[in-house]
Amino acid sequence: MMLRSGRPDEAGLDPERLARIAALLQGAVQEGAFPGAVAQLPRRGIVALHSATGQAAVVRESVRIAPTTLFDLASLTKIVATTTAMLILLDRG
Repeated sequence: MMLRSGRPDEAGLDPERLARIAALLQGAVQEGAFPGAVAQLPRRGIVALHSATGQAAVVRESVRIAPTTLFDLASLTKIVATTTAMLILLDRG
């Protein structure tokens, strides 16, 4: 299946709830929880959310993060557990 960019409502998703995901990630970056994050949410072949915030790594020279930034996935447990927990909490309101 090919994905295409689109609006959240085209994918049957609430734009306000998706905006909360991006804001949550941005807030966590600003609080120092992690240096940066990229969120992508495809549904029904439509990428309803694709946002990036923060830095790819905390190093002497910062690299601005973009939706296409590649990350070192040395610890997938943190990523999978955190993402799952965040989505559960978001779903519960």
